[in-house]
Amino acid sequence: MSEIKVLYAENQPLSIEGLRHILFENQITQNFHNVTKSELIDSGIIAYEPDLLIIDYDQKEFFALTDIEKITKNYPKVKILIISNDTSIARITEVMELGVHGFITRNSDIDEILLAIRKIKTGEKYFCSKIIEIIVTKNSYPKFTFNSNRILTQREQEIVKNIALGKTNKQIGSFLGISHHTVHTHRKNIMKKLAVKSSTELALFAVDYGLIELPC
Repeated sequence: MSEIKVLYAENQPLSIEGLRHILFENQITQNFHNVTKSELIDSGIIAYEPDLLIIDYDQKEFFALTDIEKITKNYPKVKILIISNDTSIARITEVMELGVHGFITRNSDIDEILLAIRKIKTGEKYFCSKIIEIIVTKNSYPKFTFNSNRILTQREQEIVKNIALGKTNKQIGSFLGISHHTVHTHRKNIMKKLAVKSSTELALFAVDYGLIELPC
């Protein structure tokens, strides 16, 4: 597998050098670049053509939530990993709905940082247990009082699991041996059954009912 190209949007020198060292020492990449403010993100993406942008949108005067919106719109091929200690349920949910590929906190240890990047590199999504905990405890998604086995078929549970892992309809169809049109139909039926409106809520359902496991 080719080396992942990383662009780190960060203003603090200690954080920049710390992440650079972690990625170099663990042989994740030698292709690491940095931008220090919002105005440099576009030129950084054009110059370095990163596979992954790592950013904390909650840095006043340097980066903001609007940066995530612009990146997902203008550079859809660039995957995004958030590293932030933001605890606002509204902002966290909004960020996840924008389609970021991962979200961990600044308190995450080295192993979790590496795990998140490796997961994203292979096409999956990664949200640390702290972020899921914030969303769940804030009751931001519908509470389910039924046994998932009784309302979802085995195939539907498999599809929910793969949606939660960040796979596209085409990827899920290929993995399960069905067409992406069939996956799309299943997805619509599942969301109707569970009364959810987004992939984020489906992911939370998958976590809550043990269809996917969170790291300890």
